[in-house]
Amino acid sequence: MATLKAEEMIRPREHLRVLSQKYPDAWKRYDMIREGMKNDLPVWCYCTVAAARSIACEDDSPQHLGGEADIPLLAALASWRLTQTIYRFDPTLIKELGSTSIETVPTDVLFNMPEWCIYIESPRLTWMGNRLAGFFCHLDWDAERDSKVLRLLFDYAGANPGILVPHQVVLGHQTLGEVIAAVLDETKQQMTRLSQARLDKSIPEQLAEVMRLGLEPALSMITYLCSGKAKIGAGQRGYPTAYKTKKGYKFFPPDHPVVITVGSRTEGNL
Repeated sequence: MATLKAEEMIRPREHLRVLSQKYPDAWKRYDMIREGMKNDLPVWCYCTVAAARSIACEDDSPQHLGGEADIPLLAALASWRLTQTIYRFDPTLIKELGSTSIETVPTDVLFNMPEWCIYIESPRLTWMGNRLAGFFCHLDWDAERDSKVLRLLFDYAGANPGILVPHQVVLGHQTLGEVIAAVLDETKQQMTRLSQARLDKSIPEQLAEVMRLGLEPALSMITYLCSGKAKIGAGQRGYPTAYKTKKGYKFFPPDHPVVITVGSRTEGNL
């Protein structure tokens, strides 16, 4: 485990700083919203995306223009800030996971995620052809449809703090193979509808393949962390506790992010 000093640049922390400046009251509002609905939430969900929507679109001030685009960012970072854990995989383990099929892995494994939201460094991965620095992932519950959703927020490598691109995976099937197939099929259908007859008919298939090349390894890393056999280094994990204050219940996030190694790497190799 490595605790990062405040002055050190760390990408997810920088994303959090930028969003906190844009929405200075967001985390206080999250505490209030969650306190009012916590008895209705599944244990694995910090808060629904509906909370992020209410905060991002609460007014039309210049500061909040384009709030719809900030909804997935608020949803992920609101829960990540409570623990601020960064998982760093050993390169050898990444290769091993890449050669292991997850098609028959039960979808329910994902509900063993070690925290409400995690950030996984993934400099060897791409999303839609773009190189990644890492990605956030958290579970969401759509109360209206009574559906469970894995929400991913891909962190494109490049300028700090980089670009965050959301993607959702509806967990409506028993195995990850079926889930991935459903995501790719939906993507192909959308592309076919959009392209109509004007584009090469091979484009939807090509796009789905590019998506698969990014989605499968990301899910492999998440699944490994959720498994009982994962080799994870020292570091506090689990769901944080809200404490009662004079102004209501409040979460107290850590001062600095913590890097947890995954695989055979030891602290001496950091």
